[in-house]
Amino acid sequence: MKVFIYGTLKRKRKNHCFLKALAAKFLKEAETKPKFLLIVNKNTNIPYLLEGGNVSVKGEVYEIDEKFIPALDAFESSYSRKKIRLVGKEKAWCYLAPFEILHNGVF
Repeated sequence: MKVFIYGTLKRKRKNHCFLKALAAKFLKEAETKPKFLLIVNKNTNIPYLLEGGNVSVKGEVYEIDEKFIPALDAFESSYSRKKIRLVGKEKAWCYLAPFEILHNGVF
């Protein structure tokens, strides 16, 4: 299953070891269509991707065995998994933040 990663799970980021534990295979760098809003919590430096903006977000695409998706869903429990379009015709799963997150953080 292809998953688009844009935050702390990316290579050289603090939680990338979690993807390694899932035997995730890096496929390529990619970019979303300009349909999103990316915000970062100033205290935690955690990014949140929301639908409805006009920003393209750069990230990475990984192939992850479907048997490990429940573990990734649990890790990303504050987010919802949804299939999105990337630049080009490719689609990938991505973890999107709910709009309610805007009321709970410092941005």
